[in-house]
Amino acid sequence: MKLTDFQIGDYCLYERTFTIDDFNAFSSSCGDSNPLHWDKEFSLKHDFSAPIVPVHLSTQPLSAFAGMVFPGKPSLIHRFDVTSVSPIYYGEELTFSSKIINLNFEKSFLQFKTIIFNRHLEV
Repeated sequence: MKLTDFQIGDYCLYERTFTIDDFNAFSSSCGDSNPLHWDKEFSLKHDFSAPIVPVHLSTQPLSAFAGMVFPGKPSLIHRFDVTSVSPIYYGEELTFSSKIINLNFEKSFLQFKTIIFNRHLEV
């Protein structure tokens, strides 16, 4: 698809569940071996009910959105900002909702906002 095929308000949904195997691959590639992400006892001692998914692992699907969906090949992410409001635990079914909020056809620029939520989100 071309950038001109999109309009502000277009969105896509993506579901993903992270596993400890995802963390192991992530840790192997980036070197993050923080025990909060894999050690249950350590996590419990630090006010989490279980090991938590690293925030940068949880944002990896954004690369797929930019490179495959909004607007797709051959695009890439120039910048992204992340705000974490609650921990993500392994095995939680997450929904990624990405919506186009800005388009600039002259500069071949598209901006989208993504919210990641689970079924237990209280609004």
